[in-house]
Amino acid sequence: MDAQRTNATQPAVMLEVHVPGGTPAEHALALKGAMGVFQATYVKPEFAWQAIQKLADWEQEGANDPAPLSEAEDLAVDVLLCAQEAANQVLGVHPGEPAVELRFVTVRPKAA
Repeated sequence: MDAQRTNATQPAVMLEVHVPGGTPAEHALALKGAMGVFQATYVKPEFAWQAIQKLADWEQEGANDPAPLSEAEDLAVDVLLCAQEAANQVLGVHPGEPAVELRFVTVRPKAA
């Protein structure tokens, strides 16, 4: 797996990619493809993570009310999906093949 730390302050998260059976070079290439989408759209990965968390919380509460996402959060979720697609495309993953998975990992500060 390969990961890139985002600039979030609370909580700190890393965007991580998992390529089933992938080499370190493939992990790095997939991460570069995903991060390229975030950079091109000026959406920070940690903002997409927060939007996904908000959506997951809403779904756990029963999803009875309209989705709680703002327009910017909704866009961030779309960007995350595009980033995942880009990570798959740079590796030439075809439909039905094991796909690249993007994950957000919470980073705990090192103890002093």
